Amino acid sequence: MNGGGWNMSAQPPYEKLSAVESHSEAMAFIEESDPRDYNLGTWVMNVKPPGWVDGFAIFHGKVTTVSFADGHGEIHKWTEPTVINAAIDFANGKPDFYWSGGNAKNKDFQWVYQRYKHKKWAPL
Repeated sequence: MNGGGWNMSAQPPYEKLSAVESHSEAMAFIEESDPRDYNLGTWVMNVKPPGWVDGFAIFHGKVTTVSFADGHGEIHKWTEPTVINAAIDFANGKPDFYWSGGNAKNKDFQWVYQRYKHKKWAPL
């Protein structure tokens, strides 16, 4: 969770599963595509200020597989064109880090932010 400690002062990662609040809403893994092939296995976003960082994998249509701290998994369908375009870029090997639309007005960003839990998590 939280990409191995990305931006530790704003979003410190949980160190124990027992400390995670709302297990069923806390993303543990997300299907990712990193065109650089060296950052696979971590995924992050910014919370202060809010914004996208890494892309998602959308190898099976406009959806991404997400697993949660309670063990369940979901397939999430993306709706915002900026998110879909960035994910297509990543899937095609084009780095598109920090794409626009990472804010409270973006429904996909809201969905991810709500599930991107860390010790200092607070609503958007």
